Formats: sequence, structure tokens, C-alpha cells
Amino acid sequence: MSKDKFEKTVKKHAAEIFGQHAELPAGHRERFEQRLGTHGERTREAGCQPALMPMSDARSWERTREAGCKARRGRVAAIRKWLIATAAVAAALAAAILFRPNPPAEQDSGLTEVRSYYGLQLEEQADATRQLAFHMDSLHREALLAGIERIEREPVPDMQIPDDEYIVLIVNLYESRMETLRNIRDIIEKSFKNEIL
Repeated sequence: MSKDKFEKTVKKHAAEIFGQHAELPAGHRERFEQRLGTHGERTREAGCQPALMPMSDARSWERTREAGCKARRGRVAAIRKWLIATAAVAAALAAAILFRPNPPAEQDSGLTEVRSYYGLQLEEQADATRQLAFHMDSLHREALLAGIERIEREPVPDMQIPDDEYIVLIVNLYESRMETLRNIRDIIEKSFKNEIL
């Protein structure tokens, strides 16, 4: 229904609608146009388009439209929350990848050299201790050889710490193991000296 037809219909039935006055109350038209403009703005903002329908269905249409708009706004809000959460997780993962300490591909050769050097030192100490163990009686020899093997094969823990701290850890572990092997050799040598005396 066009605006003019609607206005003529309202004027024609004004007496029934507003009472006995044939003319609309003062300012009615301005208030009506203002409300109509506000209603149109709200429907455009919400993305809802009003449909042409009889006046009796206007209230039910308004409730239905509001429910549909609220549902749409709820879905939009849920999608926004999901996008924000996804972006936050992606940012956290990117930061973890970029700033993780000691990436395996970038470990410098200094770390490898330290492991190799101390590994060779430990192997020499273990061989020297084995040579002395072979001079012992068979009862003690097997237990001692198993202990030497355990000391030699014990793995170095792989930790996510800065390289300089990791090198200090490796040096301390190997030094401790070599000290244990030296102590074992000293005990064996003392026992040989006691047997000779």
C-alpha cells in the first residue's frame, strides 16, 4: 500500500479510529513519520526488511522479526567469539614456535663437539677401569663390569634450556661419571696393593 493510499484510508476512518473528530490530532502526522523513519532505520540496521501486511498481523510480524533478528545477532556474536578465540590460539601457537628455546635444527656445533669430547673422555676412563676389573676375581668382576657398562650407557637428558646452560649440564654429568670411574679404579688399585703387602 502506498503512503498516499494509507493516508487516505486513515483519514476516511479517522472518526472510527480516533473518535468523533474527523481530523487527526495535532502533530500526529509528524510523530507517525518520525516513528516510521525510526522503524525503517532499525530494520535496515538489523538486516531485516519489513513485509507488506495487514495491520492486524503487524504485532505478530514485529515479534517474529525481532526473534529472527535476535537469532541472527546471536549467531553473529557466536561467530565473532569463535573467530577471536581462533585468532588468539593461532597467535599463541605462532609465538610458541617463534620463541621456543633450542630449536633442534638450529643447535650449534659447539654442543655436538662438547658431547663428542666428553663422550670420548668417558669411554677412555671406562676402558681403563675395565682393564683393572679383569685382574679381579670372577665373583666381583661381573658385577663391576655391569656397573661400568651402566655408567657408560646412561643417557644424557634432553632438555629445553639455553645452549650454554645445557653445555654446563653435559660437562657436569660427564665429569661426575668420570669421577665415579676414577674412584672405582682407586679402590681396585688399593685392594691390589693390600693383597701384595
